[in-house]
Amino acid sequence: MPYEFARSLDRAEYLNGPKYKIYNPKVEAAKEEFLNAVYSFNEICISFLSVDHPQRKPLMVVPPFDWRNGPSEARYRELLSNLSDHAAMLINKYKLFVEVYKSEGFISDKI
Repeated sequence: MPYEFARSLDRAEYLNGPKYKIYNPKVEAAKEEFLNAVYSFNEICISFLSVDHPQRKPLMVVPPFDWRNGPSEARYRELLSNLSDHAAMLINKYKLFVEVYKSEGFISDKI
């Protein structure tokens, strides 16, 4: 995953504050679900992703491959599975947010 994408997800969490409240209950609920999915995904990423080859551009964050074929391979597989599950949930919550956003008549060129 590109490092900049991961950083963008980190920056999305501040949108849960009162300054960015959407005064439409359906859209606000969908936004909160999406941001909770972002937070959950970030928690999994922080637990084991790291920058691969910091001298290369673009920076990429990847699982540490040195965990493979070692005593902690089961933990590696568990974290990888959790990351996959949370990524799927994040994508689904984003799609739901966009669907609700548009169904309520909101228009944006930024989503």
